[in-house]
Amino acid sequence: MLLELDKLNWQPSYINGKAGIKQIKCKTRVPGLYFIKEKGELVYIGKSAYNVKEVLYRHFQQWNPDRTSRHYRVSYEKSNKYEVAVHLFNILEVHDAEILNIQKYKPRDNRKLYENEIVDFPF
Repeated sequence: MLLELDKLNWQPSYINGKAGIKQIKCKTRVPGLYFIKEKGELVYIGKSAYNVKEVLYRHFQQWNPDRTSRHYRVSYEKSNKYEVAVHLFNILEVHDAEILNIQKYKPRDNRKLYENEIVDFPF
């Protein structure tokens, strides 16, 4: 399912140094997509099959990857220049929805992510 960015409920990621992400109204432990904008530009689309709000929040925390892991996370500073949005999905739909929306919008940091992991992603 393709989403229209202007129809999402955008929230500041941080307000006066406090996490605005925590103000997003959705149940805990639900699958969905999350979107991150930097100064109005969409920079990242991600998914969670389990807890979308928590996974989104992790992008704004310190990340020290294990050098033996192939896992890579895009991290953002705790700043008011970012806006975030969440859209809930059925667990069976969330993976395909992520791919379709990344293909449509081509967020800056999703391309970096796939280039760094050397994954052939169909842009």
